[in-house]
Amino acid sequence: MSKRTQSGSQRAIIAVVAVLVILAGGWFFVLSPMLNAGNTSNENCNVATTQDGTYTITVTPSLDPIEINQTHNWIVKIESADGMPVENAVIEISGHMPAHQHGLPTAPQVTEYLGNGEYQIEGMEFQMPGDWVVTLVFNIGDKRESVQFQFNLNA
Repeated sequence: MSKRTQSGSQRAIIAVVAVLVILAGGWFFVLSPMLNAGNTSNENCNVATTQDGTYTITVTPSLDPIEINQTHNWIVKIESADGMPVENAVIEISGHMPAHQHGLPTAPQVTEYLGNGEYQIEGMEFQMPGDWVVTLVFNIGDKRESVQFQFNLNA
């Protein structure tokens, strides 16, 4: 292979890599707002509404910002569409990192109903930085609903 051909091949490879890097960067900027990038102190990450709009759920972590490998509590507030607190909900908590396909290192549980539609969840912990999804599934009477909170934790 001549030096001229080798230089042309190297330039073509560099050009392809540069285009891929530019495209990947563009996709990051398109997708990051969908992931509610930032830590959980961002208000947009703390409030979710059920798909049919029946309930609004607000989560308030006891750590702000959330720290990696620190077990902490969350307060979950459930309100009906008209702003009335929801009592007697049964809540299931799960979480995972979509990019790593693993869940939380703990098994968070509701430990107490605090009144006014607020429930205390103990045992929240995230073992690494990155994008996380926390899902709350709750039963209110015979109705089963769920919401997801998507956020990015920085190291």
